[in-house]
Amino acid sequence: DSAEAKQALTALHAELSALSSWDTPALQQALDATLAKTGIKLGLWGPMLRLVLLGDTSSPPLAQTLALMGREKSLQRTQ
Repeated sequence: DSAEAKQALTALHAELSALSSWDTPALQQALDATLAKTGIKLGLWGPMLRLVLLGDTSSPPLAQTLALMGREKSLQRTQ
């Protein structure tokens, strides 16, 4: 549901904010940590993340999308 998706995005934002490196492996680790901490499946919040990042529910893999979007823009859009 949308409340769980928002919870996952909030957790992801915290993980992303703590990153010292903004590359695909680090971003993938942040995505994986969010999954592990929240227990909310990516299928529930992945489309919402894609929507806030790109305005569409389909995109390349999320870690690559975050890397291409850049730290500042990705953090702004996941708040």
